[in-house]
Amino acid sequence: MEEIKDSEKYVLLKEELKIYTELFEKAYEKVLASAVTRFPIIVVHQEAIDIGIPVVNKAVNGGQWNIHISWMEEFISKKLIRPERVDDFQALCNDRKDHYCLFVLSDMGAKFIFLPRVPIVR
Repeated sequence: MEEIKDSEKYVLLKEELKIYTELFEKAYEKVLASAVTRFPIIVVHQEAIDIGIPVVNKAVNGGQWNIHISWMEEFISKKLIRPERVDDFQALCNDRKDHYCLFVLSDMGAKFIFLPRVPIVR
């Protein structure tokens, strides 16, 4: 069996996550409106983890992914973002205001990725 390259896995992951776009936007807007943080992070994972607030449970909702909403400050307190990297992280997020910041735990490891935001049309 031919091994799938990381770049191909990334493309497949982006396709899998498209069905959650409206959910991502609602979670992002709720966190931003609450003024808890200026840096929300959507956590996408397949195994149980203790970070953020659960939004989608794959065992209940089906699908392949659990989704939690978190924020930069929680990542700092849990040492997932080192204090000396906070400025870099904030700059990256500010440069990508029109993207969702996702922390994805998958067979590719733990990675921050950014997907374009899709505002909800009402």
